[in-house]
Amino acid sequence: MLSELIDLLTCGDLDVHEREQVAKLILDAPENPELDWADNASQAMSFELYSCLADHVATGERIDEVHEQLQAMFAEPLSDLPPTMADAMSRRDYFEWLDAELSRRAVDRGGYGVVTLDDMASDTLYVFIVYRANSARVFELARSLGLRFKDPRAA
Repeated sequence: MLSELIDLLTCGDLDVHEREQVAKLILDAPENPELDWADNASQAMSFELYSCLADHVATGERIDEVHEQLQAMFAEPLSDLPPTMADAMSRRDYFEWLDAELSRRAVDRGGYGVVTLDDMASDTLYVFIVYRANSARVFELARSLGLRFKDPRAA
């Protein structure tokens, strides 16, 4: 299950060996002495997941920080934030706008969408670009593993 989740969160970008290495690190996270600060196994696994997949996640507390990182993930960058949104935009408004932007990419695969990981410790956003058609499966697998992912448009 974890390997499948990793595959979905990276849009298949990792080879089998890399994916299995990441899965092992995540599964071993609750026993990792460097993560003894975590309140529970799920929090340790969440930390390890976004640490291992740093190239596939945009992080930040502010929308503009996250958006800059998301722009850099694409060969053809995402549009800049509309000026009216950049000044005073709620997270929900941003993710509604972003969803429309992403739906126009990877059309042959049904478009992209986003899911966010809840680290259970902060207000930091952890944003993954996934194929839209795989979002429900991401939520299902994450729930089975005790990880908390959500659709940021519903927040």
